[in-house]
Amino acid sequence: ILFKFAVDSAGLLGSDEAASKVAGHDLKGLIAYFNLGIPDLYFPLMALVDYLGFRLIAMSLLPINSSTIVYGTADAGKNIHAKHAELNQKMKYSATKLNLKPHVAGFMEERSRKVWSAADVEGHVGHDGKLYLLDFSRTFPPRKPDRSHQNSHLYFLLRPEFVKNYPKPLCSDAYSGFVHMHNGDEHTQEIDEATDYLLSEVIPRFADQLRSMDQAAREGLSVKEAMHMEGINLHYLGIVRRHLAGGMKDGDGGGLDDLDDELADELLSVERGGTESGGDEDDEHSVDSHRSGSSSNRASSSKSDSGSVSKGKSKQQDKDKQQDRDRQQEPVRVSSISELFLIEMLSRTVKHNVRRQMRQRLKELKVPLAAPFRQQLIEYLNLVFGNTAASNKYWNGELKHELLRNFPKALLPAEKAKSFNFRHVLGGHGLCQLFASVLSITSLRFRDKCVRNFSSNPQAWSFAVPFDTTDLEEMTASVKHMNIMALAEGYVLKNKGRTMRPRGDTSASGQAAGRTTTSDNSLRLCEMAMEKFREALNANPGDKKALRELADTASMLNNHESANMYYQRCIEADPEDANSMFKYAVFLDEVAKNPELAEEYYLRTLEKDPLHDHCLQRYADFLESQGWYDDSEQFYLRAAECRMTRLERQALATSSGHSHKDG
Repeated sequence: ILFKFAVDSAGLLGSDEAASKVAGHDLKGLIAYFNLGIPDLYFPLMALVDYLGFRLIAMSLLPINSSTIVYGTADAGKNIHAKHAELNQKMKYSATKLNLKPHVAGFMEERSRKVWSAADVEGHVGHDGKLYLLDFSRTFPPRKPDRSHQNSHLYFLLRPEFVKNYPKPLCSDAYSGFVHMHNGDEHTQEIDEATDYLLSEVIPRFADQLRSMDQAAREGLSVKEAMHMEGINLHYLGIVRRHLAGGMKDGDGGGLDDLDDELADELLSVERGGTESGGDEDDEHSVDSHRSGSSSNRASSSKSDSGSVSKGKSKQQDKDKQQDRDRQQEPVRVSSISELFLIEMLSRTVKHNVRRQMRQRLKELKVPLAAPFRQQLIEYLNLVFGNTAASNKYWNGELKHELLRNFPKALLPAEKAKSFNFRHVLGGHGLCQLFASVLSITSLRFRDKCVRNFSSNPQAWSFAVPFDTTDLEEMTASVKHMNIMALAEGYVLKNKGRTMRPRGDTSASGQAAGRTTTSDNSLRLCEMAMEKFREALNANPGDKKALRELADTASMLNNHESANMYYQRCIEADPEDANSMFKYAVFLDEVAKNPELAEEYYLRTLEKDPLHDHCLQRYADFLESQGWYDDSEQFYLRAAECRMTRLERQALATSSGHSHKDG
């Protein structure tokens, strides 16, 4: 196994955070090529390990070296290879499936070649004679570069879902030196147009879909999954939120150039607001003064009741002022769906800050000891979640800056003002959601009692210092791997659950005795399988295998509505896949009891694959059940013929394999 840190050692990207993004794109590209299922094309296994702010790449070593390359470039474009006809055909096929634009790449005319991917995707003929593919960090085309980030075309990439559905193929090497001599202006112009289309068409349409959701759908919404399904990068969370809160006005900035220009204006607006009086905020208190004495702050803020009358009046005046401020802010309070997007942006900003602080601390200490990180981390979380003047100052100043840098248009106009109590907008319920969201995307493990309290009790956020170092149990490593790992685990759990399903007693007496068609243990295993398939889907929202397994498992759990939804998404992910249509047809036939739609999908399956013997058999059963006996007999005969042909081919392939080994 090859291990390497994802760090910006050469200063090419501007930060280690950007280097981590590049590593993430490497895994994403690998998953995309692997899921194409191209025969006789092999890949390394890869995992990303995040710990104490750093990202470690773990990858299996392949039987290759610098002399085995036959596709792409291993020397930064000095030599472009495309000399293996079989691999070229596979890359051409993959470009068609991923909607990538073929193009000529290279820095010298005589050494330039036509490629069907990013030029630095490498293809090798291994020492074992197999074809290998590696280096996938620029698999997908870049978005139009962001001038506020160094070399952003290397890590601000378009989503696979967007690229696949875009009307024309896009060049992965656009904005790079690889195509400078070869229609570079054409490639970059197409990327600019695609980015503008994403901002002006896809995002507003997505926002309209969100607004039309009912409350039940909103409560179960995964912001990340929903955006990725539509091919929208999380970088645009703020723009989606702006549309949700009333849309982008004329002249509000639709293209990326407008967003870049307005970012400086927005930051300046916040800075100007930050110089205004903070009202009743006690700005003279230092952050440290609010961090000390955690236990005493948490126990109770009540003291002796023998306070003076003047103190009582002062408290009442403060309370009245606070209520006045609350009333002033009520008209600009955002909708619940908009708050959900705000919480998503805040939690990711907190995550980035946690990782950055841990990286800086580790560079100083050079020893991965947990104790120093624990104290620093708790201090930062108390600054974020504590109920102090220092916390309010942080929310209304630095945190606003960070939100705008990470997410263009993150704040509504009224929220930029210093007088706007930004933390108060969320309230106790919002802070509970924010805390739960931070835990879900970081590797921080708090004590169960702490998690239950701060995830469900809005009153808990009245503490000046909510967290103590003893609340944090562990800072674990977070591992991202190819979705085949989660899929494999899901397969095992689902099959165990299926084999444990009793036939059940569906009689009245059986139901009265509490017997069901599915045992409790089978239910538990199927629910665990659902979690694994969702994990696989999270890595690749367009993965038809994960969607198909989710649909199948949901059906086993008698969750027919979810099963129907996952089957439809599966077919949308790959409209040419006959197996997905067949599975859906069987579901409609046997579970949903919708014969008209079931027949439609049986026939659609056979349109895609006329030799699908399982579908021919099932459709014959369906016709027989409808009383069409003559038609069903013809399909039974056709199914038998196709099955015999398939078995003969399998036997021939097995025989050829044995002969090859003997030779």
